[in-house]
Amino acid sequence: MTHIKLFLMRHSKSCSNHIRSFGPSGPLGPNSEEMSQRIRDPRLSVAGASAAKGYGARLHARLRERGFDVDHALVCASTLRRAQDTAYLVFGRRPTVLPHFAENGKLLENTPEGHAYAAPSWPRFLAHLSTLVKDGDSVVVVGHGSYLRSLWPRLTGSVLHRRLNNLDGLLLDVDIARGIRVRSFEEIPYGSDMSERGDKCTVHDTRKIAAIRRAMRSRKQRSQRGGNGSTGMPLAYFHDGAQMKLGTEPTGVGLANTTNSMIRTPLQRGGHTRRRMRQGGGFSAAVMGSFAANGIKLMPLAGYMGYKMYSNQRKRTVKRRKSRGPSAPRT
Repeated sequence: MTHIKLFLMRHSKSCSNHIRSFGPSGPLGPNSEEMSQRIRDPRLSVAGASAAKGYGARLHARLRERGFDVDHALVCASTLRRAQDTAYLVFGRRPTVLPHFAENGKLLENTPEGHAYAAPSWPRFLAHLSTLVKDGDSVVVVGHGSYLRSLWPRLTGSVLHRRLNNLDGLLLDVDIARGIRVRSFEEIPYGSDMSERGDKCTVHDTRKIAAIRRAMRSRKQRSQRGGNGSTGMPLAYFHDGAQMKLGTEPTGVGLANTTNSMIRTPLQRGGHTRRRMRQGGGFSAAVMGSFAANGIKLMPLAGYMGYKMYSNQRKRTVKRRKSRGPSAPRT
């Protein structure tokens, strides 16, 4: 086994972290969580980049006090941009990318540009790292909060009952090969506040957010259009502006046995009710797609309505003939 000093740390504040910090009551509304996860491989926010750059000297001094060779350390990071940028800003050199040290969760946020999502693998990470180091080396690996937190019990013997903050780290004295034996460990927290009021995402991520918002608005508009397929509206016998209901259930849920038990109620349009519209009958084209599922239920109603139309027509014909009086005899 190879004896090394291994420093694992979480990346600095990313654009997705920045968006999530607003919460549902923020300027991005209740969709902030979904939006943050749909930003593919986000960069550091402005405050995150500034914090990482300013943290370098202080972190280097703390690591040197513990016998960590900062100047000659092998600096590594995950395949995601926020981890690589953090490694570069804190340690001043481009990191070696370790593909098996990723983040949990199959999201666009955790998927590099031009690549499919790959879940992290601790055994493969150790096997890969053992080929890059020799006895006595110092190694930095910048990764992600959720995955590092899941490794905590394996490395320290205890569960981490809090979230791992941006730039928090864990210094380990270990022997590695295809497995790992921890000799000692020490947590090295960042210890400063990164929630700057003027924080914002970079131009690249701002453009991605704008595209995501357009896509979400388009999806919402499609779901609000008419048609049984998009709205899930049950089949109903109604004219635009009036919907047939049986009690409190739409007609397509429980069909009425007679027209006397049907209730017409106005439909909502743009938040306003068209109360004065004449509520005539007729099938709306927007709900014809449900005939296949409800045709059998409609047969008694269709038969009754046909009978009523025929009967009313006969009554009108008889009434017209009576109003004309007896016809003149033929000669």
